[in-house]
Order: sequence, then C-alpha cells, then structure tokens
Amino acid sequence: MPLKKATGNMYDFIDWIWNPISGKCSHNCSYCYIPRIAARFKLNQREPHIVEHEFRTNLKSGVFIFICDNCDLFAADIPDCWITRVVKRCRNYPGNRYLFQTKNPQRLVSSSFGLSAVSDVICTTLETNRWVPEIMRNAPLPQLRAMAMAMLADKGFKTMVTVEPVMDFDIDKMMRLIRMTKAVQVNIGAKTGGHSGFPEPPAEKIRELISELNTFTRVVEKDNLRRLLV
Repeated sequence: MPLKKATGNMYDFIDWIWNPISGKCSHNCSYCYIPRIAARFKLNQREPHIVEHEFRTNLKSGVFIFICDNCDLFAADIPDCWITRVVKRCRNYPGNRYLFQTKNPQRLVSSSFGLSAVSDVICTTLETNRWVPEIMRNAPLPQLRAMAMAMLADKGFKTMVTVEPVMDFDIDKMMRLIRMTKAVQVNIGAKTGGHSGFPEPPAEKIRELISELNTFTRVVEKDNLRRLLV
C-alpha cells in the first residue's frame, strides 16, 4: 500500500501521511472534519482498528511523515500494543522524521512507546486557552496538554503546537500555555467547512498572537487562516 501524499489542508512541510490505525476518535471534538466527510459520503465510522495492510507500506527514507492524521494515536482507548507496533514500524525506517500529533500528550509522559527524540516530533493542539466543553467534548483540558508537552520537551523531544481551528482566546493566558510547551514551531489555521457560530477571534487578536509568537518560535500560517485575516 503506498503512502498517502500530503494534500489539501495538510501542513505544507509534511511529505506523506501514514494511517496504520483508523476509526472514531474518542475525543469527539465538534469541529473534527472526519465525521463530516463520513456523513458526506454516507460512510459508517468504525471503532478504532488496525489497518493491517498498512503495515506492509514502504515508509521510504529522508521524508517527513504525519502518523495517523485521521485519528488520535494516543487517545485513551487505543491499546498500548497498537501504539508500540506503529512506533516499531517507524523505527525500521530511521532515515525519516515523524510527526505524532495528539490531544493526549499526558500518555507519553509515563511511556514514550519507543519514540525517538532524534527523529520524532510531538505536536499537540491548543485551539484556545479556554475550556469549551460543547466543542472540545472528551478532549483533555488545554492546560493539561501544555503541561505534558513541557515535560516531553524536558526529555529532549522537539515539540510543536497547532492552533487550529483557532478559537477566541485570552492573549496573555494563551501565550503562557504555548511558551510552556517549548514549541519549536506553532502552526495556526482556521476552521474549514461551516464556521457559522464558531467562536473565532477577530483579525487584530490573531495578528497580535502571531507577533508575540514570532519573538521566540517559528510561526507557520496555514492557507485557511487568510479568511480570518482579511
């Protein structure tokens, strides 16, 4: 099975996507695009499962691969043995870099599952500093995500933060959370699809956030952010 090329709204610094685990994400965030796509094509979302044929995929060499972009590999309901199997497969291709993005980085603090601080980048989502339960639903609190990322950075991992879909925030508190993660890069993007009623910040506040972030880390503005900055 060939790797999936990074296209559409994917990070432009990612070369390929590999999805050895798939299925419903237990975080169930209201803005997630996966259920929307499933509804559009009248597909039934399965519970998390191993996609066995993906473990025969050649992961190439010298490329940057996003692992599991359609679910959260480290969500609480993903078995440890599945995670370990995925990471072991990555270790068979040491010439690559791998992006592991999760809203549950706390799980990595006690067990890294064999992740490598040399080749693996750990990313978390911080849509806002605020807790918005009707949107975030089962996802961990943003503060808990940031604290876990700080611990992982102290262990030598490169950390990254994604502010997408950006939600209205409190600039001082948001900056404290992001600084805590010691992120080497912050990606900022807007909600895709329907956004009516979604609590988005004004353009001025986004520009202030970007300006502040540029003083200590690299900022990547995703193409979909333009809608909010006009």
